[in-house]
Amino acid sequence: TDEYPRSIIQLLHRFRARLRRRQTKKPSQIRHGGIKRYLFMEVFGMIGMVFGMIGFIFGVVSFVKIEKLTKTLKENGLLEEESNK
Repeated sequence: TDEYPRSIIQLLHRFRARLRRRQTKKPSQIRHGGIKRYLFMEVFGMIGMVFGMIGFIFGVVSFVKIEKLTKTLKENGLLEEESNK
């Protein structure tokens, strides 16, 4: 259990060291590298998961509504029963 927090702290120190090296070479690279870019990609992953879950829920709800509509139309005689051959 002690390894996990240490590894995160070490990872952040490495990113900080890389960011410092980039600051001395090219200041324009600071905006696109280091911790900010890593967290930026994590946010895109979370957004993708959220949209995927919303799409799945929307699909299930739509499927249930279609099944209810089909059942109601069959009961009222507006839709023919399927023949199994």
